[in-house]
Amino acid sequence: MNAVLVRLTRANSKIFPFIQISFTLLTVYFLVTAFEIKWFMLSLFVYFLTGCLGITITFHRYLSHKSFKMSKPMEYLLSILGALGGTGSPLGWVAVHKHHHKYSDRAGDPHSPQQYGWRILFSTYKFEFDKWQVRHLICDPFHLALHNYYHLWILLWAGALWFISAKLLIFGFIVPVTIQLWASNLSNWGNHLFGYRNFATPE
Repeated sequence: MNAVLVRLTRANSKIFPFIQISFTLLTVYFLVTAFEIKWFMLSLFVYFLTGCLGITITFHRYLSHKSFKMSKPMEYLLSILGALGGTGSPLGWVAVHKHHHKYSDRAGDPHSPQQYGWRILFSTYKFEFDKWQVRHLICDPFHLALHNYYHLWILLWAGALWFISAKLLIFGFIVPVTIQLWASNLSNWGNHLFGYRNFATPE
């Protein structure tokens, strides 16, 4: 099981920069050539669902830090939304984030600008996967399936949108994923390059 998890994490690390650059170029192109306010508003709404509700609230505050409680059906629904945000499965995301907190801004931090500089703007995260940090997700068949078949979920979602409308694929998937990738990476880069500490804590 651990070998599968490590394989997928490394695969994501390799393809994310390519996806980010490709999607960014496509987003600029479509916003210049096919901009309509209603479609752009759709992109922002999808980003809110996948990035804000799915990743920020569910992946980060709930699955990583257990800051509050929610029902299992709601957890699963919001986890799917977060996965469709394009930055990885909940299991993979939480593993990276927990590793980040364990080695914050030191050797071993998978996305520290202190260690990797500008390269973290392109999601090239490298770390040794520790299944014990995410055992609460590995032991959940839903999260394990969402992780192991993550690329299939993404392809099915993109295919369904394309089947309905090419514009829906562009503004309901490509543009929101581009926003999410840059929001995540700029946050990781800026917050840890220029951040400060109010209190003497080990974090």
